Amino acid sequence: MDSASASEPDRHGVKLLHEWFLEGLAANPEGCALRVKGRSWTYTELHRTACDWAGALVAGCGGRPRRVGVLASKSVEAYVGFLATLYAGGTVVPLNPGYPVEHNRVVAAAAGLDALVVDRVGSAQLGGIAAIAPLRVCLTTSTEGLTAAPGLPLVAPDGSTPVEPLRDGVDEFAYIVFTSGSTGLPKGVPVRHGNISAFLRAVLPRYSLGPRDVFSQVHELTFDLSMFEVWGAWASGACLTVLNHVQALTPARFVRRHAITFWTSTPSLAGVVCARGKVPPRSPAWPSVHHVLR
Repeated sequence: MDSASASEPDRHGVKLLHEWFLEGLAANPEGCALRVKGRSWTYTELHRTACDWAGALVAGCGGRPRRVGVLASKSVEAYVGFLATLYAGGTVVPLNPGYPVEHNRVVAAAAGLDALVVDRVGSAQLGGIAAIAPLRVCLTTSTEGLTAAPGLPLVAPDGSTPVEPLRDGVDEFAYIVFTSGSTGLPKGVPVRHGNISAFLRAVLPRYSLGPRDVFSQVHELTFDLSMFEVWGAWASGACLTVLNHVQALTPARFVRRHAITFWTSTPSLAGVVCARGKVPPRSPAWPSVHHVLR
């Protein structure tokens, strides 16, 4: 894919969400797009893998998928699954395997999932989700996922016929995030491609981001603020660097090791870290950081 095709059509500045990733791909094809659990993927590698997975979704659903659940921790399956769903023209529904299966069953039923992407952690809930959602296909790369629910249409996406990213549907939903349900049943909040595109157009110029930047990724993908972390990085050609819970609570060493330039955090987490003396303002312990968003 050349840089010209990666950035068209512009539609007067309104892009599909995954077209922001294609902007990053054009700007930094061999640069790091994702770093998680000690491994890194370039923009080109992530793009090609997402095309393969999108092909598996399209083949398994017999065409463009409608809504695809991503039942995964902050693993490479989660990020590739998110991107592949958008490439295939579907709407992403993030599911947190750290939530009780009852919660995720309610979300799956309300969303009307017809496909699922599952990692090793999420595979423990696969049978429970499948009992609610009439899945047409389930993508997984883990042995646990492939054996978790015999009889399901389980697919290992490697070797699938790739598809190119779809380029229509700016008025359709890019993703649906659900509330925690702490005050009742979880409620879905759908976000259209045009809405998130408008947000990114407004916020990206503010920080002058580019391929040399390195984003932290602290929030769970079921939390809406994670979308700024992920797409703020990818739209800029920057590296998205994923932290687990322990690393997020004691981040100074991680920040130095990976030369994080853009740190994100909830106010409560920032308060805990600051109380421990780990993040004093303009601290020499964080020499690479030039933006903190909390």
